[in-house]
Parts: sequence; structure tokens; C-alpha cells
Amino acid sequence: MQIIDVSIYFITKGHSLSCYECMGLTGSCADQKVKTCPSGSSKCMSSTAVTQNVSIKSCTVDCQNGSMNFGVVKTSYSCCDTDLCNAKDQLILIVWALLSILTFNIEKKY
Repeated sequence: MQIIDVSIYFITKGHSLSCYECMGLTGSCADQKVKTCPSGSSKCMSSTAVTQNVSIKSCTVDCQNGSMNFGVVKTSYSCCDTDLCNAKDQLILIVWALLSILTFNIEKKY
């Protein structure tokens, strides 16, 4: 009877999601740490705000992939649901920021 009790414990215990967690004020999360998500969190999230150069990674209950453009600030959200799936920074936004800077500098010269 003890063997059955142990197997039921492992089946019902479940698996906790692990995500990278950080808040980078330079547009990158160089010092990200692994966090075991609390109960109820089913996704890892990565968010970047261009112009303000802020990157955030964390566990979340739910989120949608997408982006918003407010003119001077563009924000992008990426969500995933496997362990440590939010490792990479939002490359698209980094490229967008570099192109914006180059365009601004070219327009400024002419």
C-alpha cells in the first residue's frame, strides 16, 4: 500500500514552470536568474520597451505575443510555456531600435 501512496504523490505533485527573471535598464538582461514560478503561473514572459531600453522577464499567469507602438516608445511581448523558454532578448526590437537611431542620425545631418 505504501508504493501506491508514493506514486500518487508524484503524479499529483505536478511540475512547476521555471522562467528567467530580470529587469534590465540597458535593454538587455545580462544578470538574469532562474525562478521557479508560483502556483497559477503557466507562462514565461519577456518584454522589451525600445527608447526607454527596459527589458523584463518573469513568470506570468497569462499573456499574448505582440507589440504596441506609442510613437516614441515601442513595446513587445513574447510569451512561452516551457522551462526557461524566455532566455533570449527581443531581437526584433533591438534591430528596430538600431534602425531608428541610424535614421534619426541621417535625418539630423540633412
